[in-house]
Amino acid sequence: MKDIILDKSVKRFQYYVSWILFILFGSIIGWIIAIGLASYGKNTSENQENKKFVLNKTYQKFIWIYGIVIVNLALLGILISIIFVLLGY
Repeated sequence: MKDIILDKSVKRFQYYVSWILFILFGSIIGWIIAIGLASYGKNTSENQENKKFVLNKTYQKFIWIYGIVIVNLALLGILISIIFVLLGY
């Protein structure tokens, strides 16, 4: 998977929110996957040294994607609840 470059402040904010959501709402399976990726990733050529504002490690990319999915699901839930309130259900 290609590196994810956090070139805009919105992407950096999403990454910080992803970490917070992963810590607060990460399931046991999510934590096991992240730890496995961090352990396995040390021995692969795809993982390079940490660069500032570049997600180049597999566990960083996993947490980024996990956080975005959780945020999107939360926003979808809020939108659906607003629609139900407006319709009077």
